[in-house]
Amino acid sequence: LGIILNLILDIPFMMLLDKLGLFSIWGASVSTMFSYIISIGVAFIMLRKKFNFRYGTLFRKSCKIIFTSLIMLIPLLLLSLVFDFTKYGNFTSLIVMIIYALVGGITYAFVSFKNNLLFEIFGKDVVDNILIRLHLRKEK
Repeated sequence: LGIILNLILDIPFMMLLDKLGLFSIWGASVSTMFSYIISIGVAFIMLRKKFNFRYGTLFRKSCKIIFTSLIMLIPLLLLSLVFDFTKYGNFTSLIVMIIYALVGGITYAFVSFKNNLLFEIFGKDVVDNILIRLHLRKEK
């Protein structure tokens, strides 16, 4: 369904965006996003009807993931005030990207740990094992 819908909507979305004065090449991306949303929606409906799947837990975890991502964005935005990619060459930009990745990853991991998202997704045993290997928690 998603692929067929994407094939059908690519050109119309390109033409629509061109008429709106936007980049017509964005139409392919908009078409893809729209097609994926429809495909995922149909899959959710089918899961609900066929297997009586409940989405409450999924919704709560998704909200935690979005919240954690937004919190991670704060230090990255602060870093963007310090580092401007356009000022640097390729190698220095690579170093700056590594710094961004480390700061973002550490922030995300810390906030995920604090709001128990890591435990909900990976389970207590896996998270405890990782913390023990990183020497952040003692073995029991």
